[in-house]
Amino acid sequence: MSKWIDSQKNELIERFLRSSDLSINDTNLVRLALGQNNDAKTWKELAGLAGLNSEMTIKRHLDRSFRRFKYSFERKERNLKEQLEECQKKLKVQDDIISQHREMVAKTTSVWNLDFSTRTQIWLKANDIENLYEITQWSEKDILRCRNVGRTTLIEIQDALESKDLRLRQE
Repeated sequence: MSKWIDSQKNELIERFLRSSDLSINDTNLVRLALGQNNDAKTWKELAGLAGLNSEMTIKRHLDRSFRRFKYSFERKERNLKEQLEECQKKLKVQDDIISQHREMVAKTTSVWNLDFSTRTQIWLKANDIENLYEITQWSEKDILRCRNVGRTTLIEIQDALESKDLRLRQE
């Protein structure tokens, strides 16, 4: 499991390094410092591989490379957060549009155009209900409290509402 995690981590780092705007030299230094290049064993060898002339130079260069790497990573993270927030805003707008559409459908759909049983039609007429929107203002308990209305009528009403992607009011 540990090897798999290490390989996933290395793959993620590689993918990020390829997509970052670090120079090739900085990218190589980050790889070397993360131990992804086992050819170099000491700071002096790292300095030689990076084309630098002293261990202090490589350490300063490495610090600078890591700062750039960190800055680049943080910038990408900020961009992703901004994109996520934008997507959430768009999703909220779409949800609002869908809700408005459902309400419009409910207000314009006459209950007399639907195929309800006689008992349900009597209940609708007794309560002066003309469209689906008026039904959505009722809760299950409200409907079941009415005289001569049982589970079968309630299920029939719920099925009609669900066919239009509507629901009874929740208590």
